[in-house]
Amino acid sequence: MLAKIVIDKFGTTRTGDTTEPPPGGVTARRSNRDFAVKLDADASYPALISLIRTLRAVDGEMTLADDTASPMSREELCLKLAHRAFAIIEGQHEDLFMSDLEIYTPNISAIDLLPANLTRLAKLNFNNLDAPTALMRASTAKIKNLVSVGQNRSSKLCFMTIPEAIDWPAGRPALEQPMEEVLSDPILKWLSTAYEAALAIRAPLYQHGILRINAERRMPFERVFNPIAPPGDRPTHFRVLTAAAVSGDADQNLIII
Repeated sequence: MLAKIVIDKFGTTRTGDTTEPPPGGVTARRSNRDFAVKLDADASYPALISLIRTLRAVDGEMTLADDTASPMSREELCLKLAHRAFAIIEGQHEDLFMSDLEIYTPNISAIDLLPANLTRLAKLNFNNLDAPTALMRASTAKIKNLVSVGQNRSSKLCFMTIPEAIDWPAGRPALEQPMEEVLSDPILKWLSTAYEAALAIRAPLYQHGILRINAERRMPFERVFNPIAPPGDRPTHFRVLTAAAVSGDADQNLIII
């Protein structure tokens, strides 16, 4: 990675020698294994997602300017960036969704209430497995309504597998097509933020909140993401496996992706 980069508000990355981010943008500087990031106060959604993608390939100690939690790991920084990205998109579309995202651990507050189907996905261990072997392990786990997300050669996210019939979003998205071509803009940004975070954090994630299923119904939901991103493997082999569920005795048959 370049020693110094600047990401503008449109998410475009270039080399730079400034420590101050452009309006709506980000600066990042690498020195040996240390990585320092500074965000504009109004860092844009595209800038945050571009930085999360950049950090996929970075290891070492990281600092975020003006954040008292620094130094931190890549996982911790990417989670913070994802929270900021979610705050932007959910702030603009409070009527559609609101949620929280955290790294899955056996001690998460909702562990006792998490559906068994989601727990099985979260507990799948893909460490030290190549992508085909990891996908085979997932297949044998028989996760209901499993969604698989991958990347094409242009690094654009695509659905690889989804259930045959779904209740949300409206209309079943086409497979192996860039998500920007098969999803509406707010849903695209909301879903892809978690997919990008999962690929960068490389650990199972747990998301929960409220989702508007249709014009009449807003439902509590839970979702688990488990990434397959083996070091040294080609990004086109990477996957994010995810499954979700809505809460409520009368609505457990609703299928969301």
